[in-house]
Amino acid sequence: MNEEEKESNTKKEKDEVQVTVSIEHERKLQKMLNQVSDGFEMARVTRKQILAHIIDKIFEAFNDDDIQAVRKSTLTDMSLLEFEIREIRKTGIVPDALREYLWKSRNLTQSPKRAKKSRQAEYSNAISEDGEAA
Repeated sequence: MNEEEKESNTKKEKDEVQVTVSIEHERKLQKMLNQVSDGFEMARVTRKQILAHIIDKIFEAFNDDDIQAVRKSTLTDMSLLEFEIREIRKTGIVPDALREYLWKSRNLTQSPKRAKKSRQAEYSNAISEDGEAA
């Protein structure tokens, strides 16, 4: 390979990235590719071109509703739990509902927190005037 070919390959690598999709989405993409290619013999259409077209077409119309829909579609029970654990670690505070669930889920009873006893006036260590008089 000469210097120009190496340079060309390096530029190509910087201009492209790979995208991984699920098997289900790969099948849909392949179906779209077949639809576009069927009866079109002037050029070869690639998956990359179809994806680029889809992204370009959707990009301008992508709005807050789409953002929320994508976020919602990525949420799982585990991701919510992991988020909650990160928040608990940051603050050191376990929400009451979660604390209650954790104890009940293991058939444990949470020991009640002891209330601090306050001093009562009759047992005060202070010297009273009556005591001094006697």
